[in-house]
Amino acid sequence: MRNPSRVWILLTGLCATAVPAVAWAQVNEAAAVEAELVEPLPDPPELVLDQPEQPRMGAAGFFLGVNTLVGVGRSSGAYGGGRADLGLRIRNRTRHLGVDIRLGMGSGRLRRFTGRDRATEMAVGMEFRGYVNPQHPFQLFVAGGFGVGIVSVGDHEAPSTAECPSVAMFFADLSAGVGFAFPVSKIATLSTTVSVVRRTSSGDLTFVERTVNPPLRESDLLIGVSAQVVLVGYLSGLHPTN
Repeated sequence: MRNPSRVWILLTGLCATAVPAVAWAQVNEAAAVEAELVEPLPDPPELVLDQPEQPRMGAAGFFLGVNTLVGVGRSSGAYGGGRADLGLRIRNRTRHLGVDIRLGMGSGRLRRFTGRDRATEMAVGMEFRGYVNPQHPFQLFVAGGFGVGIVSVGDHEAPSTAECPSVAMFFADLSAGVGFAFPVSKIATLSTTVSVVRRTSSGDLTFVERTVNPPLRESDLLIGVSAQVVLVGYLSGLHPTN
């Protein structure tokens, strides 16, 4: 018969070894079950920072235009001519406002008491524009401007040896009208304007109006209608529809 003390020691050792092993197995099993029951948390949303809006710049470009003027009403036939203009067009940031600065030269016909003479015209001027729908490709605007210049004709009565065989008038224009503009390419815009022009003159020449009695009368005032077509080439990135 075995010694009871040895048996007791053996059982005690087995219990001391088995109990921690069973407890560890139960802990691992509980952790595995808990891991299966707990759903993984979704990834946090990515933060998208709004890019600051780039400040809008004004529009600017150079233009070539053709301008015609004819007298109307009592000034009908007193003067009529055409002019080629070169200039600079500037638009503000919102594109609601614009200004043209121009220099032009042309020719026409001026009525005198002796007949109609060929005249040469040179002028400088500014025109201001207010755009009704600046964000639309087809843009409507109202325009108003002013200009000064000189009209000269040959003096038939001057001797051939005269230093200045011509006579001239200085004039000042005020205009108001309407027009529209539309893009023809990524950097170019075509615009047209119809305006009423009030031209006052001073100098050796005057306008000659047709009346009933007398049939012709001098006047320093011309009321006319002007039509102009302008092609604008804008600088890179400064097109008004950008």
